[in-house]
Amino acid sequence: MQEEGELSLKWDFRPHKSRLDQTRPFDDIAARLKENPMARSRRIHWLNVLTVISAAILIAAEVFGVAFAAGWAISNLFQLGEYVARALQGIFFLIGLFVMVQFVRNAKKVEPFTG
Repeated sequence: MQEEGELSLKWDFRPHKSRLDQTRPFDDIAARLKENPMARSRRIHWLNVLTVISAAILIAAEVFGVAFAAGWAISNLFQLGEYVARALQGIFFLIGLFVMVQFVRNAKKVEPFTG
């Protein structure tokens, strides 16, 4: 029994029910999202898009500049002439284009555009 002036300490370790506990479990939500991939939000992450585009512009300027300079330098080094210089520049340009496509594809994995 409790006398007057004494402090009563009751410890109740039973789980407390609230309105939040009455919702569906998370595994049901996850299962529904796996069944219907269009139910997920497909918002565009503009910061990631801007980052990849900015890096691609910077790297493309360097890659294509090197492509044209390398074609000119190799042509003049071996005295191959004007037409061979243009052909080498075209070949190096195509290689640079391949490098840029690979860069953007890999950058999208690191910085996803949607999600």
